[in-house]
Amino acid sequence: MTLSGGLRQITRSHTLGQQVETAVQLGCGLLSVLSLLTCFRWRRWAPPVRAAWVISLAAAAGLSSLVWGPPLLIVALAFAAGALLLALGILRLLRIGLAEDEVAMIQAGFTMVSPLTQSRTVVIATDAETGGAGFTLEVTCLPGMGPNVMEHLHEAWTETFEILSGRAQYRLGGKHLKAEAGETIVMPPPVPHVHPWNAGAGEMTYRQTSRFETPSRQAVQDTLGSFATMNGLAREGKVDARGLPRNPLQLAAILRTLGRHGGYSTRLPIPAQKLLSATLGRFAEALGYRGVYERYVRGESAR
Repeated sequence: MTLSGGLRQITRSHTLGQQVETAVQLGCGLLSVLSLLTCFRWRRWAPPVRAAWVISLAAAAGLSSLVWGPPLLIVALAFAAGALLLALGILRLLRIGLAEDEVAMIQAGFTMVSPLTQSRTVVIATDAETGGAGFTLEVTCLPGMGPNVMEHLHEAWTETFEILSGRAQYRLGGKHLKAEAGETIVMPPPVPHVHPWNAGAGEMTYRQTSRFETPSRQAVQDTLGSFATMNGLAREGKVDARGLPRNPLQLAAILRTLGRHGGYSTRLPIPAQKLLSATLGRFAEALGYRGVYERYVRGESAR
């Protein structure tokens, strides 16, 4: 509809504003076709294509009321808001009507390698072994490399780290501490912490056991899947020097996934993160961004 409408408007567009609105409407029409195509083919391009379509639809609706009708800003904003809600509703219907690929279940033996720190993580136990009460990992960190994850906290998880070999350093409650082989570190909720990283000249290996206050199989799979996804994004050059996705919508989707299970960054107050999750995170998911992607989970398992 936007494509055919834009074509009809070409000969009637005389002012600069009308020409711009017509061009935006034509672009929106092309993007709507591409959005439908990405439901079946080239799915990895679906999120950015849908984001561009939503923005162009809202822009076309707002501009249309300004250049073809009374030039009232409040009316233009109302039209743009209405178009935005309509677009999100359509995307939601597409998600319901089109079954998405199921993400492969992560099992014991699954191995991940961080492209940023070259640390190697082997999954020892998942929800299959713990009944959803947590998971166990064995992580080997190379000398001279920093932490795998930024400072964060869990509302209801207790994490235990047994140093199997080497020397480790970590942060707990704002304090920078060290541990030797044979020592065990307990990080209780909701204390801010950074997982151990290497403090010696050789490799350092630890065993991490995460236990949940309330068992949740989904929490296990979402958490491990988000680790695999972050590694996949890093391999494709889609993260910054801190290991965070450059695309704010992709970051919002991952943080929303982790936030569902009580995991939060310490960079923002938790209420602010929950608000962003309920707004920007939902918007990102509506566009097709996910905290866990099948291709990254399978990509890690194939390495």
